[in-house]
Amino acid sequence: MQLNFSPAAFLARERFAATSRPVIREQHQKKRADLLAAAAKVEWVPEDYFRRAEMSEIFERVAPLEVDFGCGDGSFILAMAKRYPERNFLGTERMLGRVEKVCKAVVRARLANCRVLRLESFTPANGCFPWVAQASRTLPSLTRGRNATSRTPVVPGWS
Repeated sequence: MQLNFSPAAFLARERFAATSRPVIREQHQKKRADLLAAAAKVEWVPEDYFRRAEMSEIFERVAPLEVDFGCGDGSFILAMAKRYPERNFLGTERMLGRVEKVCKAVVRARLANCRVLRLESFTPANGCFPWVAQASRTLPSLTRGRNATSRTPVVPGWS
């Protein structure tokens, strides 16, 4: 294969690149803007952080709720939301970058049953979801003899 390094060929390549780059850049920017707009809808921002939240404020449908306190990069909550589409999943995370990453991953995976709340984990446990505060007091008795890092249910009666 012989390469053409003539000035005319070089100018033709440059003209093509100059005309195609803005179109590609615009398409990329539009896709990114659409992704960010959809990701912003995945993040749940309550009107008042200090009042009790109703399920209808968080999700469009009523279903059993699973909460992942400190969801990190979202790998666990995303896998669970994919595996159990009949349940709703709410992940809490305090770090903005992680919240944005999880929201984008939820959009890419097209999961309607997963939302993310940017908040310190103990705030919703004591305020928005008061039953978690009661469960956290019984946590040592529920996890006795188990690995502390295992993800086991901590609220009696939950499946």
